Amino acid sequence: MTERGIIFQGWSVRRILEGGKTMTRRLAWHEPPFCGAGREGLTPDEEADVKRQGWRTEKRGDYTYLYKPTIWQKIRPGDVLWVREAVKRNDRHLWAYEADDTEVPWPQRSHLAGKVRSKLSPMFLPKESTRLRLKVTEARIEPLQAITEDDCFAEGALGKPALPWFTETWNAIHGSGAWRRNPDVVAITFEVVDAQSL
Repeated sequence: MTERGIIFQGWSVRRILEGGKTMTRRLAWHEPPFCGAGREGLTPDEEADVKRQGWRTEKRGDYTYLYKPTIWQKIRPGDVLWVREAVKRNDRHLWAYEADDTEVPWPQRSHLAGKVRSKLSPMFLPKESTRLRLKVTEARIEPLQAITEDDCFAEGALGKPALPWFTETWNAIHGSGAWRRNPDVVAITFEVVDAQSL
């Protein structure tokens, strides 16, 4: 079992706490790709070495592009993800989770001591200050557009049709046209195993 942090936006955290989000999709390959070779391309030995390291190659015109795998490809069932979310100081000057204004309890709050800002990005939330741990039940690599309507609801959609909601959400996070590019993603299904606010 591996533990690793995962960032969620406030709306996602609220849906997890409500029991309405049990799935997330993360890019399987780093974007943009590296331009690995020009007109001469990769030698067979270089290509074998790149693939041995888990990289993917793609030939476009005269150039060979290299895609580095993201950490999400290492996720396996049984792994635990600790949720990194934004925190802020509330009107009592105590740290609270931004998603729902729940105060960060002691001793988790002690790990935020010395932080002088009034708001802390999820990127910098210490593991010890998280309130949610998610156990991975399934992880699979698939094209983004392989998502089903049921998957969209597991991703946190509230109404029908769910696919347009997911498409809009994906583009908002990854940029205009991200849905159309149809990248490979790691579809991760999870269950909450530890939620201090529940």
